[in-house]
Amino acid sequence: MLEDPELTRYYASQAALNRIGKPDDIAAVVTFLASGDGRWVTGQVLEASGGMHL
Repeated sequence: MLEDPELTRYYASQAALNRIGKPDDIAAVVTFLASGDGRWVTGQVLEASGGMHL
């Protein structure tokens, strides 16, 4: 998908942030949850998609 610029633009346009996520985007969510700042987050479903299909 990332090798096809037209397809990449299409999927980026489907997200509220208007781009395709990168591994660092997910790593930041995981880091938050594993840190002390995420200590009170329990029983949640986190949508880490940059607002895809809002």
